[in-house]
Amino acid sequence: MNTRKPRIAKKGECLFPSYLSASLDPEVLRQQKDNYPGWCTVESDPIVFMNILREIGVNGVDVVEIYTMDADELLQLSRTYGLVFLFKWEKKFTSDEKEVTSGETDQVWFANQVTENSCASLALINIILNHTEIDIGDHLKGFEEFTRNFSSVARGLALANFDSLRRVHNSFASASEMYESSMSLMRAARAKKVSDKDEDEDVFHYVAYVPSNGRIWELDGLISDPVDLGPSIEQTWIYSAVDHIRARISRYPEGEIRFNVMALVESPISRLHGLWEELKSQATITEPGTGLVQIEREIQRIEIQLKAQKDIILEKQEYANRRKHEYTLFLQKMLAYLHERQNLQDSIYYERQQ
Repeated sequence: MNTRKPRIAKKGECLFPSYLSASLDPEVLRQQKDNYPGWCTVESDPIVFMNILREIGVNGVDVVEIYTMDADELLQLSRTYGLVFLFKWEKKFTSDEKEVTSGETDQVWFANQVTENSCASLALINIILNHTEIDIGDHLKGFEEFTRNFSSVARGLALANFDSLRRVHNSFASASEMYESSMSLMRAARAKKVSDKDEDEDVFHYVAYVPSNGRIWELDGLISDPVDLGPSIEQTWIYSAVDHIRARISRYPEGEIRFNVMALVESPISRLHGLWEELKSQATITEPGTGLVQIEREIQRIEIQLKAQKDIILEKQEYANRRKHEYTLFLQKMLAYLHERQNLQDSIYYERQQ
């Protein structure tokens, strides 16, 4: 589960704990994030999720946000590996899930969530490790081999201590989010249980939907077993997954709109590169003439598309780098500077006169 409840500092209170330095040195802040022992909340952002996968070593996978629950439109996407569903977690909506037939763990790779705020990365890993055709990189390959014969709880414990993934996950959190995560854990420790939260605190949670071994699975780290949703036939599994998500949304009061769905799909670059290699092979065995000219034109068209996709990747990487930058401390110092020069008071007075 992810919890997110902004807390306003009281007069004279330091916003950050002692281990979070007030230094604006990027290297100091990076080290603080690397050494942070817990998991922070991360925003439901497809570019963030895509970069978490890339930085952990996954290749050929893109993450896109879904704006429609029309399964026919979803089928127009590139090959879909799985769906990630974000919703407001409420205990009263969990009991029904246990009535669904649960599947054997050996039919699907599944890990339970055993630490707070890790469900975003957990949902990604629960999808990725159920597709052997994906290039998952050395880090995840070693993790998958290490946990292959583990129970789902043991896998969850291993993932909670997977330092490489935790560092990448936390790199997209701000210092204030690390502070909030620390305060949440401290409150839980004092209460002797993690589930003891304020009544007005909203809790959000990610679950995954993935096809594996001819079945469709709902993988919720807070439920002991993977939930078998029925047979899967190639990409038509999306129909059943969408129907199940709709059913979950329908349980909430009318007007509740805090839901989000993302899809893990084959990267357009991977698909285009495969077509480019296929055409290049055809060109080498095609006799000069009209057929070869058409193939060469198609190769040029695909090369233009590949360049455009690479430019998009660079833009997304730049966006992700900005998301990692720590702005909170800069804003604090800037406001303090304006306050000392009386500019802040003058600006507030001016705005109030408008």
